[in-house]
Amino acid sequence: MTADPACPEVDPARAAERQRQLADFEGFYLEHVELVRRVVARLLGPRAGIDDAIQEVFIVAFRKRASYAGHALPSTWLYSIAKRVALSARRQVRVRAWLGLDAAPEPTEPTTPDTVFEQRAAAAELYRLLDQLAEKKRTVWILHELEGLPGKTIATIVGCPLETVWTRLFHARRELQELARAHADRSDP
Repeated sequence: MTADPACPEVDPARAAERQRQLADFEGFYLEHVELVRRVVARLLGPRAGIDDAIQEVFIVAFRKRASYAGHALPSTWLYSIAKRVALSARRQVRVRAWLGLDAAPEPTEPTTPDTVFEQRAAAAELYRLLDQLAEKKRTVWILHELEGLPGKTIATIVGCPLETVWTRLFHARRELQELARAHADRSDP
């Protein structure tokens, strides 16, 4: 059998190592995909593009897997990647909207019961309020209040001292209360 010049010989040991890495990464993906889906959905809010952001998180994780030093839990490492990917996606949406390139349509959903509708309306309102916060405060609030992460883990994810996490959380809570009050005042006749 002659070798195909367009397809160079592959070292069997190297091919086996790549397959092992991919198999390990597949297990890593399956173990963490729901966590990443949840945090990306919360960081992005009710927008289209969540699946693209999840895919981007795992592409970055796959590319950077050799640089993962093991100093933090894999979930903390993924939270950090997800935070950066979500912030980038939010920036792109704002720039595209500012330039008038596209209006982000609301995802279409089939008809749902009243309780699901009310929950979605409340979630949409929460994200409208969250969108008015500075990104740093918004991220800390979501990671603490929605994800239930401890302050030390959030500090690692966002790359700031623990005291800064608590300060951002305090101000985020206060601003959200003020925004909610202002919204309620506008809604009441």
